[in-house]
Amino acid sequence: AYMELISRLESFGANAMLSPSALRHTVLLFEELVLQLIVRELGKRQSGFPVRVSIEHSDTDDTVEMRINYSGERFDPLTEGEELSLSIVKRLAKEASFNYSTENEVTVRC
Repeated sequence: AYMELISRLESFGANAMLSPSALRHTVLLFEELVLQLIVRELGKRQSGFPVRVSIEHSDTDDTVEMRINYSGERFDPLTEGEELSLSIVKRLAKEASFNYSTENEVTVRC
């Protein structure tokens, strides 16, 4: 499943004509934020699945926005996550935000 996800991200990058560095940042953000921080925590809690990820590219400012939604109890991976993954996310993301109303939502732009 991991290789399929990465392959889909690479296809997205090719279709959006992302530069190699923009694609690398997008894949790294996905790996650290979704796989290392969110999925790992939800696995411990055994709730919150499925995790839904949408990714959009803006031609206007050449940024990529990733929006991640998941249910369950409030969990802010931008402040409650593992330190190494958090530092990678903070280094790569131009903007990052968390919101919790009826579900958890994380938005990052790179």
